[in-house]
Amino acid sequence: MGALDQAEFWELEGDRRELVAEEVAATVPKLFAVCGFERDEGDEITEARVEGWGMAVADRVNVVGAEGRTTGSFRSVDSLMTMFSYSREVGLVWAEPRRESAEH
Repeated sequence: MGALDQAEFWELEGDRRELVAEEVAATVPKLFAVCGFERDEGDEITEARVEGWGMAVADRVNVVGAEGRTTGSFRSVDSLMTMFSYSREVGLVWAEPRRESAEH
């Protein structure tokens, strides 16, 4: 069973959706990928991968490892990235917001 199984059952529609739509839009977290890089002796990047996914809200940042086994909470994106950068070269990519389907 996947993490999104049965999600449609819980999805709000119509009047109930409209009641919270403004708050949802105003408080939606910013999503980003924490990406790691490996270099060879010639300083060429030999591997790039998503190390984890972050979610930034007003006063904290939460992260989950790409495999889903590691989680953490930080005061800022900078503190998260500093911790990740101790053992490897890292950067972040902000995720584009998902577009709503025409049905909603």
